[in-house]
Amino acid sequence: MRALILSDSHGRSDLVVRAYEEACAQGGVDAVLFAGDGWDDLMPLVERKIPVYAVRGNSENLVGGPPYMRVETLEQARVMITHGHRSDVRHTLDELVKSARDMSAIVAVYGHTHAQHAKWHRGVLTVNPGALRDGRYAVLQVQTGHIEAELKQIKNISAGEGRS
Repeated sequence: MRALILSDSHGRSDLVVRAYEEACAQGGVDAVLFAGDGWDDLMPLVERKIPVYAVRGNSENLVGGPPYMRVETLEQARVMITHGHRSDVRHTLDELVKSARDMSAIVAVYGHTHAQHAKWHRGVLTVNPGALRDGRYAVLQVQTGHIEAELKQIKNISAGEGRS
């Protein structure tokens, strides 16, 4: 299973589509995990009936929108998705990792900092795809007995092009 991980698109639905198309061309996409701040930008994927698992971020006050945190199972691997602003991810990943472990999740996907990150912490793979508005995303590969995240950059995006 391959999951495209996005966060912090901040109004750039065009980059949502570009990241999705790139990831599809590089091996396919079975699902999209979105860690908040740009829920409306996902509509082109939702309209295509692509499985999207999203949470809301700190800049979204949506009535009836996605939750602040959710856990999904991908190929027997539990994946926690959150924006991270409620877990102080700018300073430490301790609370994020604790929450993931409490939910029996082996992967914790988060956003908020706009900085790409993929590292194991106390048995939990923590993944921040970076800000999609800057052309950054990640791909999570889950197979029986093997999980890895690859940090990506949209091809041919110039510095500052993604910012609005």
